[in-house]
Amino acid sequence: MNDDSARVTGTSNVEHNNDTGLADFMAGWRKGFERIPWLAVTLAVIGLTNYGEKPVPSTRLAEILGRSVSEAEALARQWGPPGTRVEDGLISVYPERARSAARRHVQIGDRRFGLTGCGPDIFGYAPLARPSLHLEETCTTTGTPIRIVFTPSSVERVEPSSAVLAMPGAQELVKVEGAGDIEEVDANVCVETPLYSSAEAARGWLADHPGGRVFPIREAWELSVFRDLRDKMSALLNLDIEEVTTMSSDSCTPGSAPAPAGPDREFNLRWAATLKEGLPGFELIPHICRLVAEGEPVELSRLAAAAGQTVEEVEAKLRANPGTDWDEAGRLVGAGPTLRPTPHKFTFDGRTVYAFCASDALMFPIILGRSGVIESEAPGTGQPIRVEVTPERVVRADPSTAVVSLVRPDRFDDVRAEVCAQGNFWPSREAAAEWLAAYPQGMLHTVAEDFDLNREVIKVAGG
Repeated sequence: MNDDSARVTGTSNVEHNNDTGLADFMAGWRKGFERIPWLAVTLAVIGLTNYGEKPVPSTRLAEILGRSVSEAEALARQWGPPGTRVEDGLISVYPERARSAARRHVQIGDRRFGLTGCGPDIFGYAPLARPSLHLEETCTTTGTPIRIVFTPSSVERVEPSSAVLAMPGAQELVKVEGAGDIEEVDANVCVETPLYSSAEAARGWLADHPGGRVFPIREAWELSVFRDLRDKMSALLNLDIEEVTTMSSDSCTPGSAPAPAGPDREFNLRWAATLKEGLPGFELIPHICRLVAEGEPVELSRLAAAAGQTVEEVEAKLRANPGTDWDEAGRLVGAGPTLRPTPHKFTFDGRTVYAFCASDALMFPIILGRSGVIESEAPGTGQPIRVEVTPERVVRADPSTAVVSLVRPDRFDDVRAEVCAQGNFWPSREAAAEWLAAYPQGMLHTVAEDFDLNREVIKVAGG
């Protein structure tokens, strides 16, 4: 059994029929890569700039390619990823300037942008992204959202797990060889190689592409043609995979969930720092949550005693936040957690507490150490969303496609109005599309992702 056959197991007939021709299929792709020398240029520009995070001197690309600076710049203009610009000795990538419409969206660090390109391309550039790459694409057959998290060394998550990569037969790679530049390849070839939510969803594509195959995402990662390409580019660019692998393996204390790794965790740590610096009384939130959860307005003397501060200090901080809820007697009713009804309700042990935003609601079980149920409604439609949670994890979300919207500005004057008001549960990413278009700086997390990431905020707050 060849190496690829050993790795590609447990797949259905529609995926591979059998392994008889798999070695020949991979050999064809390997030869195809050898006939596309500019592939190294595309991937080198992506790796050196971290897909547009920073420009790279032309001299660096020339050094890697073993070409003169002028030759390297010409190659970058022709074969850099769509949106590449070369000016004043610097090579930059602006994915949003690609001529073709985006087919998928990725997040690298705190940058989220659309990308064109082929499905197989993903397995070339994803290992080059630091610290990891989150990808979203919609299956053109079923409309199912496909979400994948890559690190330089592995595929960390695939939703749905049945998602597949479509790879045409090597005979179709001749279309690539005759192209004049990367944009032509993208428009004429890449449009025909999307991801699919399952092998069943790819049946039509297989019928249209005789000799093509589809591979489950995790198995595609292990195909020898992509492993060889990863090794080649990592060595060429001198990228350290082990350093990033370590970032993805944070240890955790007994009984706690692993700390999430990658760009989302780093981003949330920065957000926690922003809250700590810009939100008066941020450190009071865990104490407020526990006291408000008792079901009665909170005397400031109790909060001050719990936080180890004076009543005057506590009141000054809370009064500085316009969104704080008070009763007529001057007692605290809510600041994050609240007794006043909002769209987000957390019920536990027969008690109910409300949240200013969806992310706040997901913090409550962690802070309180109690399992319960979050109930919310989608903005506009009122569609109910129900989330079962424990202090350690999200047990179930209904619908399972539910997501959390959030904005994370560098500064704010009124956190409730400017941040919390946009933090909602949605039944799916598609349902939140209009919101995301209206708030392009916003982002969407799965419910489980947002639950895990909020642990970092709680830690900074001292909860």
